[in-house]
Amino acid sequence: MGGRHSMFIGFRSLDLFANFGILSAGDTDAESSLSHFLNDPNIDEKVDYLFVGQGTKEAEGFFNARVQGLIDALNNHDIAHEYYVGGNGGHDWSTWRHLLYYRFLPNLWQNN
Repeated sequence: MGGRHSMFIGFRSLDLFANFGILSAGDTDAESSLSHFLNDPNIDEKVDYLFVGQGTKEAEGFFNARVQGLIDALNNHDIAHEYYVGGNGGHDWSTWRHLLYYRFLPNLWQNN
């Protein structure tokens, strides 16, 4: 539930958070569950960096539907984000270490 917690709590707390790493998570009904975030006209001013990632094995299975639901919603609302599939793993620590180390952390607090 880490990625979903980051998404549901963080996206509702834009006064506290501006960078998000959504690892192996999303929502098949993101248009409804995240409507307050997706429809915020100033969202690109509030969010500095939004990363969504999953392992290659996840992208072939069950978790992909949730992640793809989120990606589709972000694209539908033209919300800036980075999407990445990699790490050759499934829903496990090796995937999350890869996503954090190689993609999310190196891009935090970069000047855009």
